[in-house]
Amino acid sequence: MRSFSSLALGLFGCVAVVACGGSTQLDPFGAEGAGGAGGAGGATSATTATSASATSGTSVTASSATATATTAVGTGGSGGGLGYCGDGQFDGGEGCDDGNQVDGDGCSVYCFPEDGWSCLGEPSACFTVCGDGVITGDEACDDDGFVSGDGCSDLCQLESGWSCGGEPSVCTIDCGDGIVLGAEGCDDGNLNAGDGCSASCTTEAGYACSGQPSQCVPSCGDGLVGFGEGCDDGAQLPGDGCAGDCTVEPFYACSGSPSICGPACGDGVVFLSEVCDDGNLANGDGCTSVCTEDPGYDCTGAPSSCLPHCGDGISIAPETCDDGNIVDLDGCSALCAFEGPLNEVEPNDTILDADSSSVQLTGSQVVSGAIGAVGDIDFYRLTLASDRVVRFETAETLSPFDCPNLTTTLRVYDSAGNQLYTSNTSGIESCSALVLGLTAGTYYASVEETGNNNTISQYFLDVAVHGDVGAETESNDSTGTAGSFLGTNVVLTGNHQVGSDSDYYLVQVPTGGWSIRAETLEAVGGETCESNGMDSRLTTYDAAGNQMSDDDDAGRGACSRIDGTGGNPSNQASHNLVAGTYFLRVRASFSAQNNAGGQFDYRVALTVRSP
Repeated sequence: MRSFSSLALGLFGCVAVVACGGSTQLDPFGAEGAGGAGGAGGATSATTATSASATSGTSVTASSATATATTAVGTGGSGGGLGYCGDGQFDGGEGCDDGNQVDGDGCSVYCFPEDGWSCLGEPSACFTVCGDGVITGDEACDDDGFVSGDGCSDLCQLESGWSCGGEPSVCTIDCGDGIVLGAEGCDDGNLNAGDGCSASCTTEAGYACSGQPSQCVPSCGDGLVGFGEGCDDGAQLPGDGCAGDCTVEPFYACSGSPSICGPACGDGVVFLSEVCDDGNLANGDGCTSVCTEDPGYDCTGAPSSCLPHCGDGISIAPETCDDGNIVDLDGCSALCAFEGPLNEVEPNDTILDADSSSVQLTGSQVVSGAIGAVGDIDFYRLTLASDRVVRFETAETLSPFDCPNLTTTLRVYDSAGNQLYTSNTSGIESCSALVLGLTAGTYYASVEETGNNNTISQYFLDVAVHGDVGAETESNDSTGTAGSFLGTNVVLTGNHQVGSDSDYYLVQVPTGGWSIRAETLEAVGGETCESNGMDSRLTTYDAAGNQMSDDDDAGRGACSRIDGTGGNPSNQASHNLVAGTYFLRVRASFSAQNNAGGQFDYRVALTVRSP
């Protein structure tokens, strides 16, 4: 009995394995199939025992059986199987099954929904999930939301005028596409600045923009000068230089924002506050770059014609002198022509002689004298009605003004006869020169042969009372901004309270072959040259700005002097110049720029003469 049972169970188990047939591609994650239905019961035989397969119902005869009875086995039920991924059936352990094993369609090769997808049904139909922050399928963006108007629509599509990137999508407005969105104040379809709509799509100052693409036009009347506006003074009133349509009115010039409008200097029309207008903005021709008269000139007409003003004390070519009056027979004629020197009258050996002499100096004058005997000294009296700068200088010849052979000593005294200054070599070669700032009153000048051991057959004493052309105008820190310093025997006042400051002045040489003499001296009430409280430096430049001459301490004390006059000048580069424009620069000595000596008020005296 045991033998029969063992055989039957063995056969049952073997048939059961074979009957598990179906596809051999098993889903490793599938659930087991349901068991087959039980077979119908069989008739009992007295002679043979059979065992039915639990799965196929096949009848098997046991060859070793000895029983005489037989049993009929019923037909077995259909066998159960394991489901697999890709069969289109949604089995228990699967998240989806779309009938294939392909990634990227929503249901993965392992039958689980892919990120950003949802799957339903059998076979599974998979669709993207808009709003989950994952870009899948036909989604162009996904910003983890369902709101339109933020660049990514509620259908996860790009909205017009936006760009989106990343997951979740970050969307930004496209500046330059011609569509005005969000915080954009304008969008003119480009990223160019200066056309009213900036490169960041904001409306630029002075413009108004509208439409799509934006059209931007200057906003006249806002005080900001936009493209196409000639001016904008914020008023839109006619007659003030800037018209109601923001165009510049005739004879005006406007600048700045809001625009400041004034007469258009340089157009040849004398308008409103203009004193002159010669049709240009050049300095040094009588009418300045701001349409005021240069000192020493009279300007008339439009365009203005400017000529030297005779009798104002400022000698400008073609004047050969200007003694501040229009009287003849005083050395300088009523037409400002040099009448020749006055002759000394002996005796003039003392101050008392000078007081009683017929030769009385009250302004610019040239005196001809002689040292007729060894030890002779000639005194001359000068009376000044106002504070003036005076150059006292000796020469051997007048035309040209030169001193090739003489040796002279020059002294200046106050009204009480006290010596103030002396010089014997600060003129041309061995002649003498002193440039002094003198207050109103009486002074005396004496001339002698240096050493008092020789005679002089003839000398000339040039007493040049300088014409005051005013004060510097800042800024004048370069040749391009230089102020005018015109004429000869003229003086100008400047301020140098910053050690590194430089003051430039435009100088005109009216006639070819003439030369420049310039010297610094103390301002009224300022530090004196001799005290070293004023330590200046002078430089001359040609019209192109090339340096010609430079001096530190050739003047009195720590003051400066450049002298290009005479046949053998101290500063050759400022001698025998071509007619035209030159520049004079005043600054502190290099060694004084960082100390008190570099901070001073000054005057600079200028003589332009032949040779």
